[in-house]
Amino acid sequence: MRIAGEPVENEVRSREGTVYITARHVYKIFGSGTNPYNVLGIYKIAEAKGVPVPNTAKFTARLQDGTHTRTIGGLRSTRASGRFFQLSKPGGEKILINEIEKVTNRELMETVIAGLRNASEHGVMDPQGFIDVNRNPPLTFIDLHSRGLPNPVAFEKVLEAAEVRLNELASTPSRSRMPGR
Repeated sequence: MRIAGEPVENEVRSREGTVYITARHVYKIFGSGTNPYNVLGIYKIAEAKGVPVPNTAKFTARLQDGTHTRTIGGLRSTRASGRFFQLSKPGGEKILINEIEKVTNRELMETVIAGLRNASEHGVMDPQGFIDVNRNPPLTFIDLHSRGLPNPVAFEKVLEAAEVRLNELASTPSRSRMPGR
């Protein structure tokens, strides 16, 4: 199977539609009743509010499955990498906290905290994404849903852990440079 000329590595059915994952991109095809431009607007507003999200755009492309080809549309995002977390799922909060505790650079920790705070203040619902403490930026939220009103409860424990880690880093001399610089 290929989408937009890229080989599909994984196909995931969700309640919102179908997701096709390639080496570089994630293509989300929505079911009837969902306008991709509305969803794109959610990403662009969140991005403007400082929520770390993948580069996302509306797309129309060819989906080829064997000899069958059809034109489809939806959203295409840059594929995020790192450790997946979903705060609403059992163990999701712990996964994110464990990754936060691996940060060894104050600047990177400040970037993580800013992303978490911005997501909380923007009201990101069902927070999920990827964290990779060896990348800059280290944090990316995916499958974004937002109510536009602050959602501090969802982020309370991970922000507390991040602040503790930042304080620990502030009391130790900096040993490494920020990744990507």
